[in-house]
Amino acid sequence: MLESGGNVDQETRLWNVNGGRTEPMRSKEFAHDYRYFPEPDLLPLHATPAMIAMIRDEMPELPDARRARFISQYGLTPYDAAVLHRFALARQIL
Repeated sequence: MLESGGNVDQETRLWNVNGGRTEPMRSKEFAHDYRYFPEPDLLPLHATPAMIAMIRDEMPELPDARRARFISQYGLTPYDAAVLHRFALARQIL
């Protein structure tokens, strides 16, 4: 859109189920129109580097990384790696 000379309107959009598309709901003229409020019921979370590392180590392999591993480790095509990834069996045998 920008490359063709158009402008991006700051607006809130809604999903039109019948039309299968988004439509403008209301416009926003300035950044202050987007008000962000902290959630009063949530306490601040102060994550230490050690906490982040522990969580990262416990996370499963992410989909993009798994597909890349299938391609590099097994020599699969990107299509075959994506198909294999979709099957739950792949999680059990690989």
